[in-house]
Amino acid sequence: MTKRPTIKDVATKAGVSVATVSFVLNNASGQPIGKAVRERVQKAAQSLNYHPNASAAHLARRRTRHVAIVLYEEEYLLSNTFYSGVVEGALKQALEREYHLLFSYVKADYKGRSDLPIVITQRNTEGVLFIKKLIPEMVADIATMGLPIVAIDHQVPSPWVSSVSMENRRGGAMAAEHLRGLGHKHLAILAGGLERQSISERVKGFTEELRKSGIGEVQRQPLWKSSALTFDGGFAAAIKGFRKDPQITGLFCVNDEMAAGAIRAAHQLGYRVPSQLSVVGFDDIDLARYIDPPLTTIGVDKLELGRRAMSQLIDQIEGSAKSVTEQRVDVQLIIRGTTAKRTRRTVKSVA
Repeated sequence: MTKRPTIKDVATKAGVSVATVSFVLNNASGQPIGKAVRERVQKAAQSLNYHPNASAAHLARRRTRHVAIVLYEEEYLLSNTFYSGVVEGALKQALEREYHLLFSYVKADYKGRSDLPIVITQRNTEGVLFIKKLIPEMVADIATMGLPIVAIDHQVPSPWVSSVSMENRRGGAMAAEHLRGLGHKHLAILAGGLERQSISERVKGFTEELRKSGIGEVQRQPLWKSSALTFDGGFAAAIKGFRKDPQITGLFCVNDEMAAGAIRAAHQLGYRVPSQLSVVGFDDIDLARYIDPPLTTIGVDKLELGRRAMSQLIDQIEGSAKSVTEQRVDVQLIIRGTTAKRTRRTVKSVA
């Protein structure tokens, strides 16, 4: 059986000390090692087919190079077409920075430190990413362990949590600008999950922009509330909304799934989209391109959301980011087939 090469073998072949080999192969910073010596060590290791023992290296540095994304058990974020893109961006950034990504779950009814995932309690991670929401008590418990925390799509007034989110309020304003520019004055908002800051910001941006233009002073936009941010929730709320407010010619939906449900409801009730009804969604998920007609929406670079959050977390782990920050990723209006100029029509009587 061939003997496995050791770090001493590499040091002997390269003509340097064991410590120098360790510094070079583990990319240790702050060591005055010249380029020629580094290349000699790397060539020696390659010729001997030597690979450092990762576990031993981690123990020596007291670093795991693991970062965790913690999800809530009742959420399906990995299969969600929006958040799966965010997770992909975080994963790619972690790999580029030579970190390993761990996934774990936590219950929404957090009762105390014993409910924390094992990757946190056993310190198998050097930092934690949360998506969509955070429990303040859990944040405090993690912070006392000295682990940095970054939240995605959730701004948290906390001295321990950095956040990366999209320009939700600006996105809502863009939707209002677009519908107003097409001549629509009878507008409605279809929303669910208003307790979430990202959703409430979208609604605020929309209503504030209409108020600036004067439309908000003439009429108060109906708010059609949905029980869930889903296709079914949007469909049910839109059916009720169209029956109550049949004069509506423009509809802003706080996410694309609900917009798809609203368009189905409009078709069922006899509205033609976009000639009689213009619809704007939010998020630009894959579904938006396949709705009939394709959905006009507010889009964001989902990969960039994940990348920025992971970059911020690793910067805090490595000490290059000293303070908690709030970052916003810009949004854009993506015009497709569900919006058009307002045309005169007789107000529908929806049964």
